[in-house]
Amino acid sequence: MTIIDNESCVDKYSALHIVTGVIFGILNFPLWFVLILAIVFELIENPLKVKVDLFPSQKKESLRNQVFDVIFVVLGWGIGIAINIMIFGM
Repeated sequence: MTIIDNESCVDKYSALHIVTGVIFGILNFPLWFVLILAIVFELIENPLKVKVDLFPSQKKESLRNQVFDVIFVVLGWGIGIAINIMIFGM
């Protein structure tokens, strides 16, 4: 299986999405907020790539990649919440 940036379910940016979710979880953001933020970001990311040279790759993301980016953020959020529970008992 070939991994293609911004097209495959998992690419070199997947870890960044997980880490982002972990940070939101550790900071105790509610899941609904993280989910909405991740979805909105994925919806505006492709149009932003056309207008702003801000992203490491200007290649548009496939719908499959966008869905998995949101899944990875939520997975990371769950890890962050688990860290909170284990360390802080929250």
